[in-house]
Amino acid sequence: MFQEFFIEYIVPALLSVIGAVLIYLSGIAAKAIRSAKNHFDAEWAHDLMESLAQATETAVQSVNQTFADGVREATQDGKLTIADASVAFQRAMRVAKGQLGEEGLKALSRLLGGTAQVEAAIADGIEASVSKVKTVKKAATDESALLAIRDMLARE
Repeated sequence: MFQEFFIEYIVPALLSVIGAVLIYLSGIAAKAIRSAKNHFDAEWAHDLMESLAQATETAVQSVNQTFADGVREATQDGKLTIADASVAFQRAMRVAKGQLGEEGLKALSRLLGGTAQVEAAIADGIEASVSKVKTVKKAATDESALLAIRDMLARE
């Protein structure tokens, strides 16, 4: 009698509980997997954008040293013409793309949504790096001027 009761009532109840527990645990596992994937995706995106920033900074430094500084020295006012700036910008774009490589450019395209967005991001990075270089040069010039004035005043 107990065996019949067990088979008829207890086993189906246990199977229902086991099924519910498995469904609950699979939900927890799926949530953990999604969380890990989101963390990985965020880290991957951060690393990729960091690579973009490094590539554009390196490109600007390289073009500054190999092209722009020479052109500035050759001009009377020490400034690039619009044509020279355009050439420098195109060279920096090529250098940055070379730094990123084909795989890096493809990954950025997936992340940003296409080639046009990658081009815009590289251009923005170059502009930001150029601005940073100009700010550093201006600060160095200003500091040199302040030191010269201080030295002059100290001699008086």
